[in-house]
Amino acid sequence: MLFLLHVLMLTSCSTYRIANHHVTRTFERSGMQHDVVTINDNEVDYWDTQADKPVLLLIHGFGSSASFQWFKQIKALEKDYRIIVPNLLYFGDSKPLSGTKYDLQQQVDMLHDLMAFLKVDRLHVCGVSYGGLVAAEWARQFPHSMLSLTLFDAPLKFYDITDVEAICTKYGTQTVQDFFVPENGKGMKKLLSAGFRKPPAVPAVFLESFLEAQYGPNAEHLKKLLVQLQSDEEHYARMNYGFPCPVLLIWGEGDDIVGVNRGNQLHRYLIGSEFYVIPKTKHLPNLERPKQFNAIFLEFLNGVN
Repeated sequence: MLFLLHVLMLTSCSTYRIANHHVTRTFERSGMQHDVVTINDNEVDYWDTQADKPVLLLIHGFGSSASFQWFKQIKALEKDYRIIVPNLLYFGDSKPLSGTKYDLQQQVDMLHDLMAFLKVDRLHVCGVSYGGLVAAEWARQFPHSMLSLTLFDAPLKFYDITDVEAICTKYGTQTVQDFFVPENGKGMKKLLSAGFRKPPAVPAVFLESFLEAQYGPNAEHLKKLLVQLQSDEEHYARMNYGFPCPVLLIWGEGDDIVGVNRGNQLHRYLIGSEFYVIPKTKHLPNLERPKQFNAIFLEFLNGVN
């Protein structure tokens, strides 16, 4: 459920425009092609290598657009996989064309429509945080499509109101919406502290430009996504998950958004799952220690094929 700002570590004087250009070029150099298509009353924004290889669907977490979430993985993964990286509804340029869609199920439906549009019927799925919950629901509803499932730092099954209250208390916010959809640079700095064990020193100009570009157009929609998710909390806590495919769980050792204790509970619940904890990381181990994360992820994926 956290936006990505790892690109801030690249330079102490980056503006959002420069950072976005860097991330976009990283995708393009790895053969990713960008498109926005209309499918079943949704506008769907996604990247796709379009390669004739096993398909890997990467589902981002809460906050920024998908490219900022995954730019440290693309180069390592594109050699062996066709990578599809969509933006969920209200992220990037993905949005409903009529009405509003705040249910997590509507995110799953949108991804299902996209895979049908791309004629993909078997795939590996990976989701982080909020995207992990979306990924788990995909796997539960379409088990015969699954080659493997990877979840990291995901609020699945055992996450409850005590976790939400702990976030608000630690970071001094009134509501979880205030935390995940900040209104100013000070709030963005709190997100950095939650995302990274050693958050980078970020210029105020970047924080403000990032906030305006990534949150501004959809801030109210993002808050309503969180409100809806909280109202559905008990529904997903009661959900029975039994995935027929291999399952990998990866957690940041110091994650205080979805604690490693929740990862341990999930590992015990999902019999046969693999579980790795990456030390000296928090909520975004794929960005704080990308080499270690990518090595674990690739070893798992290649063992499935």
